[in-house]
Order: sequence, then structure tokens, then C-alpha cells
Amino acid sequence: GGTREIGSALTRMCMRHRSIESKLRQFSSALIDCLINPLQEQMEEWKKVANQLDKDHAKEYKKARQEIKKKSSDTLKLQKKAKKGRGDIQPQLDSALQDVNDKYLLLEETEKQAVRKALIEERGRFCTFISMLRPVIEEEISMLGEITHLQTISDDLKSLTMDPHKLPSSSEQVILDLKGSDYSWSYQTPPSS
Repeated sequence: GGTREIGSALTRMCMRHRSIESKLRQFSSALIDCLINPLQEQMEEWKKVANQLDKDHAKEYKKARQEIKKKSSDTLKLQKKAKKGRGDIQPQLDSALQDVNDKYLLLEETEKQAVRKALIEERGRFCTFISMLRPVIEEEISMLGEITHLQTISDDLKSLTMDPHKLPSSSEQVILDLKGSDYSWSYQTPPSS
């Protein structure tokens, strides 16, 4: 009654289940070995680097701010002297104002460099994370590929078992071939006792 085709489809399904089970193990292994464990190992290093970047930035920023504060204070003193009418102070005042301006530009450049370092560090972390994640995604895609094969088998089983009262065409052909042959059926029963 067409059970050979159904049996064949069920066998293919069992084989796909085994393959999916294997792919699931590979996926789980990749998740632990390629992502979770390396990420945990990396976290401590990333914390150290972040703390060091923060310390370096704070130190450079504080130094630049102190230099600006000192130069600004010196400039204010020169401005007071210039207001009192000392004309010979003007070149010195202009130079001091330029120094303050230069220090602000230096601070701005220092801040740009600090931001650049932080962005490069962040980008490096994302690139590392993605390199850890890729094998996991590849295993996941491989597993999902097996599942699509399972869908095909499921569709085959559905069509093979749609109507239990209707025989597949191959079974109908066997019946027709038997009807048209010269076989004669005889039933032999055992002799009565």
C-alpha cells in the first residue's frame, strides 16, 4: 500500500534528525569555544586597556588645563599692567595671548587624539567580537540548512499520507498488472481433520 515510499521518507527524516543533532552539537561547541570562552578571557584585558586609556587621558587633560590656567593668569597680569599705561608691555601681552591660544589648540588636539584612541579601541573590540561570532553564525546557518531539507521530507510525507483510502499510482499499477496476467489464484486450505 505504498508503505515503501513512506518508509523511505521516514528513513530520510531520521537521517536528517541525526544530521541536525550533529550540527546542533557543533553549534553549541562553537558557541562555547569560539565565542563565550574567548570573550570571557578578553574582558579582563579590555577593562585594563579602558582604565589605562582613561588614566592617560585624565593626566594629559589635567596637565593641559593647568598650563592654560597658568598662561591665562600670566596674561591677565600683563593686561592689568597694559591698562595702567605701560606701552612697552604690549609685545609681551600679544605673545602671552598667542601662548594661551596655542595651549587651547594643543588641548583641542589632545582631546581629538584621546577620542581617536577610544574609537580605535572600540572598533578593535567590535572587530574581535565579530571574529568570535562568525564561526557561531556559520554553524547556525549550516544547522538551518539541514532544517530546510527536513521541510522537503515533511512535505513528501504529507503528500504520501494525504488520503489513507487512496493507493499511490505505483500500487495501483501493481494491481492492474496482476489483473492482466495469466495468474490464477488458488487457495489451498489444509485438509480437515
